[in-house]
Amino acid sequence: LNTIMESQDKNRILYDLSVPHEWPETTITQLAEEKLSLWKQLSSLARACFRYSVDQLKQTWRGASALPAALVALVGGLLPWKLALSSDGKYLAILREELVEIRSHVDNFEDVEYEFEVTKEPRAQWRKIVWNEEGTLLAISDSCGGVLVATPTGVCVAMIEGRCSLHSVERGGPQSCAVCGMAFTSAPSTASGDSVRQHSLPLLTVLMYNGTLDIYQLGQSKSHVHLHSTSLLDYHPRGVGCMLYHSGLKLLLVGACPDMSNADETGSVSGWRLVDTAPYWVPMLGRQDKLKPKSLLSGVIPCRTADSDVRAHCMIQMSLSPGGSLLAAVDLSGQLSMWDVPSLKLRKVWGLQDQCQWRGEGEELPSFGTPKKRKKRGPPLLVDVKWWSDECLILVNTAGEVTVANVNNLENMLGSTPERGHAITAAHNGQFFMLECDTSVFSYSRLSSLTGEPLAGEEEEGG
Repeated sequence: LNTIMESQDKNRILYDLSVPHEWPETTITQLAEEKLSLWKQLSSLARACFRYSVDQLKQTWRGASALPAALVALVGGLLPWKLALSSDGKYLAILREELVEIRSHVDNFEDVEYEFEVTKEPRAQWRKIVWNEEGTLLAISDSCGGVLVATPTGVCVAMIEGRCSLHSVERGGPQSCAVCGMAFTSAPSTASGDSVRQHSLPLLTVLMYNGTLDIYQLGQSKSHVHLHSTSLLDYHPRGVGCMLYHSGLKLLLVGACPDMSNADETGSVSGWRLVDTAPYWVPMLGRQDKLKPKSLLSGVIPCRTADSDVRAHCMIQMSLSPGGSLLAAVDLSGQLSMWDVPSLKLRKVWGLQDQCQWRGEGEELPSFGTPKKRKKRGPPLLVDVKWWSDECLILVNTAGEVTVANVNNLENMLGSTPERGHAITAAHNGQFFMLECDTSVFSYSRLSSLTGEPLAGEEEEGG
């Protein structure tokens, strides 16, 4: 793999696009809808009305319960396959419909080294997969909020049950119990004499879209201990959208909807530090005044139209720079923002009008649910962001366009046209992976590897 060369004028990236693996075409099957009797139809309607009423009451008193419709539509149209690259770049995990593939750098990720089965999901787009820092454990969440912790060889370490039933999800139940972020963390250095100290395996922190933050202590022989559960809606009443862990600073970063005071900017980001007693995660020092628990009336006073505008800027993706001093984030409206870490001061925001240098105009939005869901929409929006280097971002939009953009002006460093891809990893040693899928009556998937190095004064491109 080529490494990035130091240069003062990094205006282009000379790169190679290789294809380590391509999966064969598979027929997309659509399940026939079950014919229900009149009694079952009426019962289903009554349950739906009851759930809607409960969600509205919760939204009134807690500020956010049901997910924004735009978020449900966006996630529902994303690729159901997921990619995760270990922090050392040695292993690549590919979460498919019913199994997980583990590929190794030894053979340039061409062959499957390990694979193990997972439960097939009715809403696979809502799953998450993350590695621990050492690359020895994987956490895989399902659409019900359950989490499987396993080794790369497929040995189950822990099985955490979800808050929703699979039957409820299959019947169109709420997606708010799905996981929006997970992180492996080590026990705090001040821990002593309790269950945190008695285990050698790490802690697992799980955040769901409904704002519930759970902390688990992993143990031996498929065991785990639920240490604590709290709701971040007390601090982010408009809702949460993503989470990541800064291992260098031992800081948990939560992306949420903005408060009414900064609804015209972008989503908010809060920082949380790990302590040795419940609630284990506490607001970062110096920011407690900005993260005071909201009263029950905080969700009643604002009008609903204003609340909808605020939640349109909810954070959906975040990524830390290689140096750990910058945080890039994408919100539901497609805006890109940059934050300083650990101060969490907003540095810059790029609106849709600032992204016109590389994004397409009105292309078809790929949909990976069923072919009949494809539709024409407006200009594509950003859906993911990763880092190529401390000076460049890897961006993906809803049209399946991937670009490496300069953080100063979002100029496409790959040339005049973006590459094609729908799921990406962060770059490691000048290389990142992207998964390209095409759906029609048949579907094929291709794993691509983009390797390159910035060159000073070069105008040549490779692809």
